[in-house]
Amino acid sequence: MRLTDNQLKILKVLSDKNPDGTDVDLDQLLDRLAEEFDWVTTKAALQWSLRQLISMELVERMEKEIRRKRARRILKLSPLGIKVMGP
Repeated sequence: MRLTDNQLKILKVLSDKNPDGTDVDLDQLLDRLAEEFDWVTTKAALQWSLRQLISMELVERMEKEIRRKRARRILKLSPLGIKVMGP
């Protein structure tokens, strides 16, 4: 399986989770990619990358949760994604 640098960055953020141990939502993912990797992208471009990772069964879309007073889509690594990212 061949992954781009940006796909690996997404997987890294999802693997690290939030500082409080919760899974990352889409807006948090955008913010963390900008902070940690200086990668500023649009939400639409990020969603396209996520669709590719979901189709490769590396990322799972979870149910929405209320965060910051809005319903947010939660993302997490699949079992295969965890295996790819290693311990």
